[in-house]
Amino acid sequence: MNSLTSCFRIMSNRDKTGAIECPSCEEIFDSKEGLNKDSYANRHLGKAIVYCTNKSNGCPEERKLKDLNDHLIECKFEFINCISREAGCTARVLRGRLADHLANECHFRPEQCKFCGDTFPVGDLPVSCKMQCLYFCRYCIYSG
Repeated sequence: MNSLTSCFRIMSNRDKTGAIECPSCEEIFDSKEGLNKDSYANRHLGKAIVYCTNKSNGCPEERKLKDLNDHLIECKFEFINCISREAGCTARVLRGRLADHLANECHFRPEQCKFCGDTFPVGDLPVSCKMQCLYFCRYCIYSG
């Protein structure tokens, strides 16, 4: 008898509370889970070594399937939305390139006016300074 058969047989004979412990795998199942949970498959598939789902983007990671989500949270090859999305940036960049995007490409990153100290999206800085900066007429570098 394999462990899957013995698990099924034991799970078919529930006690009064509905909770059971499988003698083969020692996992406890409650009545809410019923017979739908396939712990045997979960255990064995979870041990399988898989490539990161971002392999096509260049990620070389190989992990156990059960640990893949932990890697994906910080994978540098995952496409993410720019953190300036609420300001209007629609770019999707690799997590590992986000700092470079913000420093060199994003027109919606916040930047401070050198004269009034207010913060504006960098793409709007000259326009914002002209319209809002109290010191623009006299001192703003964009006045010329």
